[in-house]
Amino acid sequence: MRRLRRLDPEIDQAYLFVQQFVQMMRTRTGEKLDAWLLAVGSSSLVDLHPFVNSVSEDKAAVLAGLTREESNGPTEGQITRLKLIKRSMYGRANFDLLRIRVLASPQKDPQTQETKTRSIDKRQKRRARELKAGRVSTPGGSCRKAEDGENLVNSQHPI
Repeated sequence: MRRLRRLDPEIDQAYLFVQQFVQMMRTRTGEKLDAWLLAVGSSSLVDLHPFVNSVSEDKAAVLAGLTREESNGPTEGQITRLKLIKRSMYGRANFDLLRIRVLASPQKDPQTQETKTRSIDKRQKRRARELKAGRVSTPGGSCRKAEDGENLVNSQHPI
């Protein structure tokens, strides 16, 4: 990269602008955004001008992202995890088995970031096997095959 920057001054200038923006993101120094936008907008780097225009159009959101501590990263991580589990089960099972699998998935402790597993008790495991096999638990504890159109969700056996 150094060699490339030495060969062309425009590449060097673009590199410096990008590094300045990255530094603003890392250090949460949104107060430098106006000066950065002005410097990039008045530069001869026309390839960066569309980026400057789009940042200027939604400047309030960009400024909030560069200054505020809040993040939706954990939420997005959970959504990605759920989508992965759902895709892996596509066409194989119904919602009840998906719910059991989500509850049994390894979780990360928010404080320590260590992976921990939630244990599923024996009743939940048995219920998952019954749902997968298409059986319905009766109140006495025995199982029978589900009738056509019968809902496999049984309110007497919550998961």
